[in-house]
This record gives sequence, C-alpha cells and structure tokens, in this order.
Amino acid sequence: MRLRQFSLLNTLILLILFSAIGFAIYYATYFWRPSNHGKEVPAEGSFKIASLNVGGFRHLVEPVETANLIQYIARENKVDIFCMQEIYLGKELTPEIFRNLFKKQFPYIVIEDDEAILSRFPIMDRKQKAFDNSDNSYSWNDVIVGSDTLRLFNIHFQTTGLHSVQKVMNTRKKKDPSMLASVTFHNGEVRKYQAHLVQKDIYTSPHKCVIVGDFNAIPLSKVYRMIKADNIRDCFMEKGVGTGGSFRGAYDIVRIDYIMHDEGITCYDYKTLDDYLSDHKMVTATLKVN
Repeated sequence: MRLRQFSLLNTLILLILFSAIGFAIYYATYFWRPSNHGKEVPAEGSFKIASLNVGGFRHLVEPVETANLIQYIARENKVDIFCMQEIYLGKELTPEIFRNLFKKQFPYIVIEDDEAILSRFPIMDRKQKAFDNSDNSYSWNDVIVGSDTLRLFNIHFQTTGLHSVQKVMNTRKKKDPSMLASVTFHNGEVRKYQAHLVQKDIYTSPHKCVIVGDFNAIPLSKVYRMIKADNIRDCFMEKGVGTGGSFRGAYDIVRIDYIMHDEGITCYDYKTLDDYLSDHKMVTATLKVN
C-alpha cells in the first residue's frame, strides 16, 4: 500500500515537473526572446516600418498634443513607413491638421476609415476593406521601395470587447460572469473569420508582403497562426528582446501588435518602444527586400 502511494506521488511530481518544463519551453518560444540574435547592422537599402494603435489620439489632454508627440517619436526613430490604427479624426484633430503634422516626414499619406498609412515611399495602389458588422477594417497598399513593389497590409482585427462588458457589469447589482465569457468567445470567432479574409489576400498577393497591425490576439491564438503561415516570419521572433508586450494592460507582457514579412524580405531589427503614446506601444522593424 505504501509502495503504491509512493508510486502515485512520484508520478504526480513528474507530471507537474514535465508540465512546468513544457510551459517554460512554450513561453520561451512564443512570449520571450533572450536577445536580438547578433544585433546585425541594417544593410544599405533597408527601411524602418512602425505600427501603432493610437487609440483615437486620446492619451494626452488634447488629440493634437498626442499626435504631436507621436510625430516626434516617429521622427526620432527615423521611421520610413508608419501604419496607424484607431485614428478617429474629428473636429479637434482634422484630416488637414493631421496631414500637416506628418507631411514633412511622410510625403505620402492615406487616411481611410480608422486607419492611416504614412510613407516616405510612393503608394501606387491600395484597397481598404471594412469587415462586415464591425467597426474594424484592413487595407493592402502597394508601396514602391527602391526598385521593388511591396504589398503592405495594415490590419485592425475585432476588439476583445472586455472593457465594454466590464463597464456594463459594473453598473449591475447582480454580476453575470457568463456575459464576459460569451462576448470573449463571440469576438474570438469574429477575429477568425476576419483573419480568413486577410489570409486569402496575402496568399493571392502578386508582390512580397509586409503585414502589420493590431490583431487583438496573442501568439498562441488561431488568428496568429492563420496570418503567420509557413512562409511568413514574425519580426519579434527573429529580432525581438524580452516579452515584446505591446498592450499596456496585464503587466505589459501581452503581445497583440505585430510586424511580419514573407520569405523575400529580411528583418534586421525589431523594437517595442516604451514611450507612453497610447494604451498600445509602438513597434518598429528594420527590413530589406532580398
């Protein structure tokens, strides 16, 4: 009897140990990078791309003040192509004011729905696509970099909806945790459908692709795996450091903002900037077409 108890205890300890090792390997693979693997110097002809969910420019007291700070950070980091999500321009920060703030650094600016593409390089063709029954959208943009044409995808997938649900629950005397689970599941399914639409456009692209944006999904999600197919590379996995957390909730360790590229492009550098510009962090990557 004692031998059986000892055997069961050993088995339990081994299961816990192997589970902990498996989790550590999984975490190290998808959520944490020890170094940027050699810190290669960017090659001549490379360009820097940035992505930021600007949160409607609501971080500072005035939207114009927030936009000014974002413009300053983009200039200091020598960004060549800047993709924004959730821009929501209005009376305080009009499209004209927005263009005037950024046009010196980015002569080519496209604003549509909740997105903006700002570029030092010409944008020759583009298509904006709003997702059905959603405030979110994505676009592809054909950008001329040197002698190459790149298809740049700027994506903003369905939000998790957790903040909205929490606000509703806080107004009710009787809490209903199932509401939170229901909204989370529903929006997760919506993101999968949206990712399927983007995936088709990536597969049929006639040009090499760069894919950026706010996926509202972590690297272990189905959405991430759908976009990051076998021939797509995640810049953080190549050249990132630490956790790469891009969302300021959950102790800054949640990575939901991405820069990816296909096999015809090399990534030399990836950074998650800690400047307090939004509830998201700006992510940048230095790329070069092979």
